[in-house]
Amino acid sequence: MAKYLLLIGLFLFTGVLHAQGCPEGYEPIVGQGFTGCAPRPDNDSYSQPQQPQQQAPQAPPEQWKSQWGAIATDASKGIIGSTVNAFGRVDATLMALKDCRAKGGTQCKFQLAYDNECAVMILGDKTFNVSAGPTIDEATKSGMKICNAASGNCHVHYSACSLPVRIQ
Repeated sequence: MAKYLLLIGLFLFTGVLHAQGCPEGYEPIVGQGFTGCAPRPDNDSYSQPQQPQQQAPQAPPEQWKSQWGAIATDASKGIIGSTVNAFGRVDATLMALKDCRAKGGTQCKFQLAYDNECAVMILGDKTFNVSAGPTIDEATKSGMKICNAASGNCHVHYSACSLPVRIQ
């Protein structure tokens, strides 16, 4: 019997020696022929098994539809034809020429096509020009600079934007 007690005592003593080398946040465990380390209940890094975090579904990428505008003129009659929000450059050009003719123009000439931006027509005493830019203000600045270099009394006669439309 003393042999058994000595054997059990030796076994427990060896387990305690081995278990005392547990890393921080763990405690020694001994029992039923097993010795080792287990997380302490107050160990924050092992409080609960980590559940995989569900990611929110990602929104599909934005998709935009380009829109076109165009300007045509009959300079001899002072007529402007225009269009905005057309499907493409050719459509915009044809529609601006058609608009110019519908207003009485007989010598309508294509002046400008633009997509996803704004356009202006600037008139001066001796000249006119058309200009495009990301905003009406920027198109106006560009057009006024050209007009003022060639003429006086420059002013905006026409302005419009054909901006892209979000389709998704």
